[in-house]
Amino acid sequence: AAKLLKTSRIPNQALFLLVLINVIWAGSSVCNKQALETLGAFTLITLRFGPSCLILAVYCWRQKLIRKVENSDVGRFLLLGILGGPVTYGIFYSGMRGASAAEANLVISAEPILIAILAVIFLHEKLQKIQKYGLLIGFLGLYVLIMQGFVPRFEGEAFSNAVMVGALVFECAASITGKALTDKYPGLYVVTIQFAISAILSLPLAIMEISRHPIALIPMSTIFSVVYVCLGSSCFAFGVWYWLLPRYDVSTMSGFLFIQPMAGPFLAWLIRGEKIGPATFAGAALVLGGVWMVAIMGGKAREFHEPAPEPAAFP
Repeated sequence: AAKLLKTSRIPNQALFLLVLINVIWAGSSVCNKQALETLGAFTLITLRFGPSCLILAVYCWRQKLIRKVENSDVGRFLLLGILGGPVTYGIFYSGMRGASAAEANLVISAEPILIAILAVIFLHEKLQKIQKYGLLIGFLGLYVLIMQGFVPRFEGEAFSNAVMVGALVFECAASITGKALTDKYPGLYVVTIQFAISAILSLPLAIMEISRHPIALIPMSTIFSVVYVCLGSSCFAFGVWYWLLPRYDVSTMSGFLFIQPMAGPFLAWLIRGEKIGPATFAGAALVLGGVWMVAIMGGKAREFHEPAPEPAAFP
């Protein structure tokens, strides 16, 4: 982490925020796993994004960040809300039911690799030679991580891991879509609309889940977990991410996601007593090595031009 801070040409304030939100996200897998023991996937999505969008909407209104959405961007916002909410998390939470919170955190470590690929395809970001080697190493690690070794298998934990990786592809696509929108609208306004669309689309599915499996009693651990992922992971952490998104290359910012697979398994062991096997550890090590080459050794800050008035610092 110390080397990351030295090699990244990003101001100290942004460094602190990127480290902080990734530590918060590291705890999300533990809380999500806990909440899913009581709630359905779409119920959790609705409870996570619904209150978050209301809080962010009030903030955007007070800071005069609300803008009229151009007709040409309506489709992009809808795509962002669909991919970044019910699709990504509906799939991810389904896969998470068959995996541990520690494994979910390690699977997430592959996200910077996927983001870098989509950034090259859709944002035309250029990769250096070392970043290309990093992608190859990252893909090898991703394979080991999913299959729990070098021998292909498609059941149990391997299937759950594959499902979660599939969800990450949609989340990366949402990040790319959101980044394009932040070039025209304030980042916090973009994520507010994303959360609102995600919550609205997930609500009918959440009602179906509750009608099929009524919840008699919600434990305090579930309530705490929902509050954590709603206020901490979604409202604050995503707000910071989108505030920083127009200021730096997405491939550089994604490098800080490596903090999650370092802190997440520790939190899963500390809170839930979970352990990770040698194959999971080896795959994650290869993925993190690839991430380091792609996002840290080859990462850089980008010249920032304010697309619209925003607060000087995130509160």
